[in-house]
Amino acid sequence: MMKRTLLFATILGSVSLVAQTPVAEVSGVAGTAFFQAPGQPETQLRAGTRVVPGAVIRTGPAAAVDLYLGSDGGVLRLTQNTVLSVEKLEQTNAITDIYLYLQQGTALGNGSRIRPGLRYRIKVANGVAAIGDAAFRLHAEGYAVVVSGKAQFAYITPAGNPEIFSMTAPPAVYFSPTEGVKGAPRELVREVTDQSKAKLGSR
Repeated sequence: MMKRTLLFATILGSVSLVAQTPVAEVSGVAGTAFFQAPGQPETQLRAGTRVVPGAVIRTGPAAAVDLYLGSDGGVLRLTQNTVLSVEKLEQTNAITDIYLYLQQGTALGNGSRIRPGLRYRIKVANGVAAIGDAAFRLHAEGYAVVVSGKAQFAYITPAGNPEIFSMTAPPAVYFSPTEGVKGAPRELVREVTDQSKAKLGSR
């Protein structure tokens, strides 16, 4: 437990005392998706919805959602049957913290940028992905693909031990809990690229 606590503290960094919430907004919706703000009942999600910390987004079958995380985070796409909670959106001077929890399903990103002070993290059940300027796909089960750019995955083994894996592309790579980091097959790269391409409906 001590190892896990120290690892997450290192990845997330320190929390500043004076902060504001950066812009996060749903930029596109395809099919039926749902939104639950803190302390509110779940409602159907529409493009233009502002997203605050504590909110939960859920996509239905054959649905997808694009979530704009500001100029630092870019756009995160949620595919069908995905549940994502926004745990932290915070900006303090030159520091931006984006911390999300992918509870179920799949998320794809292509637009975040590396700069000093950006801490963009997506938690899953068995670890935390640290996102750089990567075009990536991440599953809630801890599987990740990086098509271009850089990312790290802090994987927590079944024994509770943390292992950090670095992923740099091109060439594209993938991570799985059983295989570690490997070169990504062409078919997998094409699948990830195709999932990221289509533009979703806006307001």
